Amino acid sequence: MFEYLADFSKANLPAHSTIFEGDIGILAYRTNMRIVDLGGLVSPEVMPKKEGEFRYFSDLVREQRPELICIESDVRSDKVLDELVVQYRAFRNKNDKAAFFKQYTRIENKDNLFPQWIYMRSDLAQKRKIVYPDPGAYR
Repeated sequence: MFEYLADFSKANLPAHSTIFEGDIGILAYRTNMRIVDLGGLVSPEVMPKKEGEFRYFSDLVREQRPELICIESDVRSDKVLDELVVQYRAFRNKNDKAAFFKQYTRIENKDNLFPQWIYMRSDLAQKRKIVYPDPGAYR
């Protein structure tokens, strides 16, 4: 269902947007947007400085300010987030977590066609009506 996610991104985001995603292939191809590979395969900036260290997901979000975040794990929990080869700790502290949820809005997984948890920058989500592509084309 990554085609659905690509079409959703094109319908709801500015053309110059940055998207965080762990499975970048079709999304990069279909949107021509900047994709930050959360798995670290083609985006070395997501990797921890030293092997065995964790990267804080909230630091990466603050550095890159993506318009859309597509993540396998539920960031509401404080567990370790696994994205292929990179392991993230979600937040440094409660203030970090609160800041994230103020800046990002969870997007409804309408028709269960999103492969992961989706968060959109709140300033974008609040100023537009979210457009969902026709699910019939993706089944």
